[in-house]
Amino acid sequence: MRGLADDPIEIEGLTKDGRIIPFLMSGAPLMDKEGIFQGCLSILTDLTEIKNLQQEKEKTLRLATIGEM
Repeated sequence: MRGLADDPIEIEGLTKDGRIIPFLMSGAPLMDKEGIFQGCLSILTDLTEIKNLQQEKEKTLRLATIGEM
């Protein structure tokens, strides 16, 4: 570990009620003053709304293309 954050990756999480939610996960090592690894910092960002908007946009574009034919 170089002490730098890794590139974020997309993962899926399962809710208590069984829904699958897309997340963006970022992480970075936590080092002390001597540079010794002490733990990790992880950040999860819920991508549900972004994914829904992307699907809506794709649907709109498909319908617009059909309307042009």
